[in-house]
Amino acid sequence: MAFHTKINQFLKIMTQSITKTQDPLTSRDRRIIATIVNQSHYPYECQPSDVITIWVNSDDVVWVKMTHGYARFNKELYDFKIHLEKIMFINQYVCQKPDSFEMRKLSALQTF
Repeated sequence: MAFHTKINQFLKIMTQSITKTQDPLTSRDRRIIATIVNQSHYPYECQPSDVITIWVNSDDVVWVKMTHGYARFNKELYDFKIHLEKIMFINQYVCQKPDSFEMRKLSALQTF
């Protein structure tokens, strides 16, 4: 009887500690995935908010589940496109955000 009580207490504690899982995809991930889907032959325009989840099958196929269907990609090609999108994102960020040294030079020039 004591064994069952301890098991029930343990199960009660475990069920209370279960929390809702967070979404593993960030908004940046969703933007990159939507961009790659839009560059493919997928018949619908994909917005970042349309991306639900992504997974890789054992046969090296990347599946993207969206609100309006599924897109399928070769794993190596998808990986390559991810890297290209990240490089483009970094380049855009660097071009938009001046270096702090450059900002100090500009502010020093403006004081004279």
